[in-house]
Parts: sequence; structure tokens; C-alpha cells
Amino acid sequence: MDWIMGHAPGFDLLCIAGDLQDAFAPAGMHAQAKALRPWLLQLPIPTIVCTGNHDWWPEDERARDVYAEGGWIRMLAGKGCIVAVDGYVGNIGPLSLAVVGWNQPPVWPAGTDIVVCHSPPAGEIGPDSEEHGSREAEIRSAILVNPPRLYLCGHIHWPRQRWCRLPGGPRQTLALNPGCDLEAGEPS
Repeated sequence: MDWIMGHAPGFDLLCIAGDLQDAFAPAGMHAQAKALRPWLLQLPIPTIVCTGNHDWWPEDERARDVYAEGGWIRMLAGKGCIVAVDGYVGNIGPLSLAVVGWNQPPVWPAGTDIVVCHSPPAGEIGPDSEEHGSREAEIRSAILVNPPRLYLCGHIHWPRQRWCRLPGGPRQTLALNPGCDLEAGEPS
């Protein structure tokens, strides 16, 4: 987080493709969400944030939990420099953008320039479709049917490749999954 804060001013846009929280940390999910909120609101450039599987927990039917099911990220929309969160479809400058949060269907309009989604498509930068079930296969199909120019994702810590091109219609999609090395001094 310190690295991001220090380097962000050199870029036009920051895309965070989920898993801001550590589901295995002693601090609970609510406490982590509350601690992350001020950091996210201090980011100095336009920022897109989507939920990952570690940022999402089901709402308890016995009590209303506005932070559950990605609510803690969605409530940041339009605050600070947060320009897009789960479910966003629209433009940022000349680029059309869609943000697909965890447990949201992989749907975006035709001609979308950038899709930010935690889950990678099955194949080169994601798991084989049999490995994690149908979500990644469904995402790959959505890309092939309606290819964005750029697909930014995460979820797989050690992808076979960090990028690939997926054919689809009249244009190809450049898909990026930087992976995650928790021991590295800077993000992948």
C-alpha cells in the first residue's frame, strides 16, 4: 500500500482488481474494511476498485450488514478519487469501462475498452476451466463473444503467464494478470 501511494502520482489511472483484504488475518473482515477505507480515499489519482473473493462475504440473514457482499467497496463510489466500483459501466474520459465484482455476472456492453474483474478467464492467465469450476470458463466465453480491448484481473497468484491475447470477433483482448508475490518489495 505504501508502494502504491508513493508511485500512483506517476500514472493516469489506478485499477485494483480485488483482494484488498486478507481473509486469513486475525483482524476480522469488517475491521479490515474499515481500516482500508481511509487509505482508499487518500489515493491521489482516479481509481477503479472491484471486489475479489477475499473482499466479499455473504450478508447474514439475521442482521443487515451494509459491508457484506462487496458493500464496503461499493459505498466508496464517487468519494475521494474512486471513480468506479463493482457494477460500474460507463466512460472515464474517452474510454468505456466495466467493473465486474466478485459474484457478478461477466456482462459488459459491446465495444467496451476496459473490463476490470477479479476473476481471470480460464486458460493462459487463469486456471484450466476444470480447476475452479465454471466462473473462469464463463468469463472466457464472455470475452470471446464480446471482446474488450483490455481485461484486467487477479485471483491467480502464480499465473502460467502474466498476459495473453484472446481472439474474439474483429479484435483481440489483451488480458493481464500480474499475479501476487507477498514477499516482494513491490507489487507484481
